[in-house]
This record gives sequence, structure tokens and C-alpha cells, in this order.
Amino acid sequence: MKFTNHIIINATIGGIICFIINRFLFFENLLIVVASGVLIDIDHVFVEIFKGTLRHPRKVIEYWKSIPNKHTGELYIFHSYEFMFAILVLGLQNKFFLIVLIGLILHFLADGLINYLDTKSFSWLRDYSIIFKIYDHWN
Repeated sequence: MKFTNHIIINATIGGIICFIINRFLFFENLLIVVASGVLIDIDHVFVEIFKGTLRHPRKVIEYWKSIPNKHTGELYIFHSYEFMFAILVLGLQNKFFLIVLIGLILHFLADGLINYLDTKSFSWLRDYSIIFKIYDHWN
């Protein structure tokens, strides 16, 4: 999904959620939701480093622009269920991480909508799990 769309979705829906949760800390919480919902995509850069394609940044940027609304099938670590679960566990100890989790979930739902529209199925759900990726690799 396009970067700007993630900002709009996280700011709008996250804003409503943050307002409901705590009106007094609304702007601080909203900033955390939007930042976590956008910065999660840094793992796309990590995948490019791992694949060795980051040596050609112009080609990487052109590729990303060509697929903003396509499901790639890649495992992006910060998009995984396991990462979100770890943030949830941290959130049980510190409210900050629960606010971060809202941004991650909104990002996931936005990507999920794009993935569903692209694949017309829910087969992409498996691609968001580290455990399933390891299992699929060995079988």
C-alpha cells in the first residue's frame, strides 16, 4: 500500500480510537499510532538488504512503486503475527506498547485489504507468520 494511504488510515482510525481511549493524551497517542503504523514498513528495506537488491536503490524504488497494491508473498518481520504478539505482551507491562499495537494492527488491516483485493482469497494470511514461513521452507 502507498505510504500516504498508511498515514491517512492510521491518522483517521487511530485518531478515533485514541480519542475514545484517552482524550487527555489524544495527540501523544495519535502520534504513536501513526508513527508505528508507518515505521513498520522499515522491514521492507531489511528484506531488500537480505535479498541483496539494495545495491541498486533506484531499481528498488521503481519496483516498490510498481507494486503498491500487490501482495508480494514476502515475510516482513514487523508485519508478522509473532511480532505483534510480542508487542502485545510488552503492552501488558507498559501502555505505550498497546498504543504501538494499535498502529501495527491498523497497518496490518490496511495491507490485508489490499492483499485480499489482489488475491481474491485469504491465502496471504499464512505469509504473515514466521512459524509458517519456516514450516513451509522445510516441507
